[in-house]
Amino acid sequence: MTALTLDALCDRLLAAKDPLILTHRNPDGDTVGSAAALYRILKRLGKSPAVLPEREFHARYAFLLEGIPTEVTEGEHTVIAVDVASPQQLGSFAEQFTPDLQIDHHEFGTPFADHYVVPSAAACGEVVLAIAKRLALRGALSIDAEIASPIYAAISSDTGCFCFSNVTPDTHLCAAELLSLGVRADEINHLLFNSKSREQLAAEAYVLSHISTAFEGRVGSFVLTLAERERLGLPEEVFDTAIDAVRSLAGVRIAVTVKEKARGQHRVSLRSTDVSITPIATHFGGGGHARAAGCTVSAEDASCALDLVLDALKSVLTD
Repeated sequence: MTALTLDALCDRLLAAKDPLILTHRNPDGDTVGSAAALYRILKRLGKSPAVLPEREFHARYAFLLEGIPTEVTEGEHTVIAVDVASPQQLGSFAEQFTPDLQIDHHEFGTPFADHYVVPSAAACGEVVLAIAKRLALRGALSIDAEIASPIYAAISSDTGCFCFSNVTPDTHLCAAELLSLGVRADEINHLLFNSKSREQLAAEAYVLSHISTAFEGRVGSFVLTLAERERLGLPEEVFDTAIDAVRSLAGVRIAVTVKEKARGQHRVSLRSTDVSITPIATHFGGGGHARAAGCTVSAEDASCALDLVLDALKSVLTD
């Protein structure tokens, strides 16, 4: 596994054969938008790419994937993982494919292929924009709104519509550049953040009425068991924004969601306003960023999983 320069990565993309673009487990707007943009870039380079979902994409991202094939064709492929920090994030893809390239922005992770990683980028979308600009500088590509729009969606999604602490001056400069290319930011942000199905609204209402707090309100949490989700009759993906509802509670510095994935296995998401939660995620074998991370916790039930996380959080809640 080799750390690639931007030019070396562009060389590899120019030489890629029928690229398969992999998104991470539980795909979010950054991995989907970055994958969609990379698809359009590779298509312009004369390739025949496809974007593969490890899990069915959430309906809110459907507009990014219009006209993009999502199935594997026969033959030799260059496999590219986008916005994937570690092999664990590949989910079932880890057994199906051996990635040739890894394009990412996560500060903490485990390289698993020849990689180009920019930890200072707020979103993988910023990295994809840098790739597009370098290819354009080399005369291989012309960037237009078709390419720029999913990049903007990726950046907006991973920054909470530019509200999160990962936003930098460069993030705003990237957004300005994308807008100058004809991106309709109003339409994209509406689809990402404000257009919700009845199921989504029902899930959010349930989350809001089941938030618990600990450490004098500094930690907010939400727990969802498989049995409860089945009782509600709601699909798993509509609870993807549960962490945002928890972190919106006044006084909460660290938001935690625990979702039972299978018996004894629980997916934990962590968000922080002012302390690093990386040690907590890595303690349980996960990773991510200082203020946004995730992991899988093995425990008898979801409540026990939450107790383990809360106990670990004592080490970062020092004041």
